[in-house]
Amino acid sequence: MLFLSIVYSLYSIRPLKKALFLLDEFLKDIIHDLNTPISSIFLNLKILKQNHSIESIKRIEFSTKKIGSLYGNLEAIIKNIPLEISKINIKNMLEEKIDYFQYLYPNIIFSTNIRINTIETSRSAVDRILDNLISNACKYNRENGKISISIDEKKLVIEDTGIGIKNPKKIFRRYYKESQRGIGIGLNIVKKLCDSLGYKIEVKSILGIGTKFEVTFQ
Repeated sequence: MLFLSIVYSLYSIRPLKKALFLLDEFLKDIIHDLNTPISSIFLNLKILKQNHSIESIKRIEFSTKKIGSLYGNLEAIIKNIPLEISKINIKNMLEEKIDYFQYLYPNIIFSTNIRINTIETSRSAVDRILDNLISNACKYNRENGKISISIDEKKLVIEDTGIGIKNPKKIFRRYYKESQRGIGIGLNIVKKLCDSLGYKIEVKSILGIGTKFEVTFQ
């Protein structure tokens, strides 16, 4: 009886141990991801005080946007905020995103084919979707890699020349990661937002060749 009780106790606490492990890893990754933009802000504030550098102001602006992006992802997980649908200028939004990531990843070559100006959707949701998909395309690309982005009335396509994905079927699971980089929540958030909007998201990937995400509007 004692042996069975011990076995049952160990079996019962396995889900709790796994949850605590995931929480610990999640917090470590959040701290790591926040540390880079915060350090950049402090460093460039010092440079700004000494030299009044315009470049430092731009770095501070982008670091602040990075923190805002992390906060947006956490908010999307914690809060169940209703999506407000309105007409947005998707062309301007995409161009601003590309300018932002082009500054962070100057060696990556972007190409675009934007065939619409406006779209009826949720601004906050599409902002999160674009931010996560383009960010991943940059982070997991090869040196001097390429990213192509196209959009029309029916579909958004983001394709990169990166390292590829081993298990495309698993990437939308929360906390699933194939490398030490990232937190493992971005694509899970993208999938949930697409589901909420009635969009269909698909991924095609070849290791060492690249990855393509297709978001079909419905």
